[in-house]
Amino acid sequence: MVRFCKFFSLIGFSLWSSTYFVGGAGVPIPNANAAGQATGSVEIVGEVPVLCGVEVRDVNGTLDLVSGETGKRVATVIETCNIATGYAVTISSRHSGALQSVAGDRAPYRITYSDISAAPLAEPVTLSRNEARFDYYAPVIITIPANRFLPAGAYSDAITIAVSAY
Repeated sequence: MVRFCKFFSLIGFSLWSSTYFVGGAGVPIPNANAAGQATGSVEIVGEVPVLCGVEVRDVNGTLDLVSGETGKRVATVIETCNIATGYAVTISSRHSGALQSVAGDRAPYRITYSDISAAPLAEPVTLSRNEARFDYYAPVIITIPANRFLPAGAYSDAITIAVSAY
């Protein structure tokens, strides 16, 4: 341990092109000089973890299959992904773009979401985002044609929206 006393004087010497001053018990003090000045630095580092996610807010997705629906908002999606180079959004459907009854009867629909306009979801659709986005809101809009010949019953489908970093 080096202790300093106001009456103690320092003795300087050079070692490997750096000036050191010897303090109390002969311990070198780096980066000190005879004028009593010293400098030092510390490198500080921070890190931001990858945060990509999606929140889906349902807004009453009940559709009138007999009369049909045009441009009905069924949900709002909030995308967030902090990857500077962007991310992908994949939209898929459990029943390949159709509401389906327990008996297997189908009522196909089209989806509008962000850059997708009235597209069928027979296959998953992927959107490319070329930059980070924070709290990007996009409505999910469904259009389904009228079909008065559908058998009675409940019809459903699940649309999955996934966000993934590149």
